[in-house]
Amino acid sequence: MSETRVYCIANVIIEDAELFKNYEKGFFGTIREYNGEFITMDDNTIHLEGKSPVEGRIIMWTVPREEDRDKWNSTEK
Repeated sequence: MSETRVYCIANVIIEDAELFKNYEKGFFGTIREYNGEFITMDDNTIHLEGKSPVEGRIIMWTVPREEDRDKWNSTEK
């Protein structure tokens, strides 16, 4: 596995804002557990390339290694 810092991007369609607020509270804690750092999120992205504009929220964070990303992704928190 790589020792290069890993940057993660998620595209989320929020259908229930109240339910998502609960998820969001836990999300930041889980990325910190795996040595991650939150970068940014945005609900108003600008479409520059490609066929389909992105809809929903874009969330970006980083973790030190692929192993940290894989461990974070395999948790059920």
